[in-house]
Amino acid sequence: MRKISIICFLSVGVILGGCVDSTTTREPSGSAQQMDLDTLVGMRGRNLDTEMAQNGFDNVGGYKTGEASMTTWWNAASRQCVSVETREGRVAKAETIVEGNCQMGQSGGASSAAQSQSDNTAEWSCKTAVAKELGITDPASIQVIGSEFSQAGTSVRVSAPGAQAPWACVIDTDGSVSRVYYSAEG
Repeated sequence: MRKISIICFLSVGVILGGCVDSTTTREPSGSAQQMDLDTLVGMRGRNLDTEMAQNGFDNVGGYKTGEASMTTWWNAASRQCVSVETREGRVAKAETIVEGNCQMGQSGGASSAAQSQSDNTAEWSCKTAVAKELGITDPASIQVIGSEFSQAGTSVRVSAPGAQAPWACVIDTDGSVSRVYYSAEG
């Protein structure tokens, strides 16, 4: 009888321990924790680069609109891709976006010198979409001819290896590619 009461006591202890433990958040072993982006909103824009670098992020692109600056950040350890909007000198919005917007290559690792930081998110999204259409494994081999921003999104023209005319994309304001097409005009 004594063994049974000890086993029951231990079982209750394990159950209670499990209940307490379930209130904590844990990352799977081997992965880094993603950044809480709410801490960025309201921060002075001039402090953003330092804050992101201290949290393991690399700036992988950006562009300016009439009233805002958009930057895209990649943390390879946590595999977190972040879009930050700065208005009037302060961070107005920060959100996690799809990894593909952080200039990811087919290998799944963050890109480096092959895709320069001057490539903005819309340009990289177009390069990736055209590469997929053509079966090209390295989107960096596709060259941007030009891009034009509007309130509806961004239009990007690219030159792909072997193509006799440019390819073009329409990128929505959320960074998604809404249209990819081959233009016959050279």
